[in-house]
Amino acid sequence: MALLIPDARRSLLGGLIDDGTLLRPSPPTVARAVDTYLRLRATERGWMVGRLVVPASHLDELAGILVRALKPGGASVPIVTAFVGDTALDVSMASAVHTMLDPAARIEGVLLPSRGSNPTEGVAGSVAAGNGIHQGVLSMVAMPLDTPPAEVIDALTAASEVALRPTGAWLDLRSDSVDPAVLATAISESAGSSVPFTVLSNDLPAVSRADRKSGKLRYGALNLLAATISAGSAGPDVAAVLADVAPQSYTIEFGGLTRYGEAIHPNGSVGADRSPLVSLTTLEPADTIAALSALDPPT
Repeated sequence: MALLIPDARRSLLGGLIDDGTLLRPSPPTVARAVDTYLRLRATERGWMVGRLVVPASHLDELAGILVRALKPGGASVPIVTAFVGDTALDVSMASAVHTMLDPAARIEGVLLPSRGSNPTEGVAGSVAAGNGIHQGVLSMVAMPLDTPPAEVIDALTAASEVALRPTGAWLDLRSDSVDPAVLATAISESAGSSVPFTVLSNDLPAVSRADRKSGKLRYGALNLLAATISAGSAGPDVAAVLADVAPQSYTIEFGGLTRYGEAIHPNGSVGADRSPLVSLTTLEPADTIAALSALDPPT
């Protein structure tokens, strides 16, 4: 099993795992999701937990629950909202909720869908809509993995220049297994262009694994981290990193990640160079936290 030294572990994994429970096909109630999220954050491994991901249609209900649940002076709850319906209505709701809850809870990012058959056509409008929530929000537009990522990144870069603020992408891995080479290209293009991105997955093991029934590859948190750090460098092949399925292939040492005994060197501090990977969003956050915790050395 991988050896995790606390300083490097916290630098790499701190706040990395976003809670996408409410994006499940059959989600729990908002009240239960909030309670579970707050309880998970309060556990010994709660420092790995990042943002609560909430469909815009549930923001009004979320606001009422948080007003009752949050204690004065407590830690702020970071939120990412997913737009799924009418964009104008979603923006209006998100802006109102952010204004009401800030600073006890803040909408830090928004997941914007790809509109139309050409994923680059609506990028500028989507980014402008997301930025309408508040000045500091990070708008992240869906990057379809069946489209050349360079085209979407060019559109995102152009929209970012117009908006005068960073604009990102999100990669959806909830459907059939994505080929490692395709995912590697998307990550490498994002990293090479300094476009922040997040990854959305049904379940997220510590290290990539093949599903026993379907044989489809489920990408692991450490693989995605290593792929992002090694992208654009002279390090290992990104697709090969994503396809590793052996838990013992990775260690996290004081200076960062090591794969098969060879260091994957970031260009500075480990935490800073996790970017452009903003977060890993999973529909099963407790399972992911448990899987990463299981890699701790025995005491």
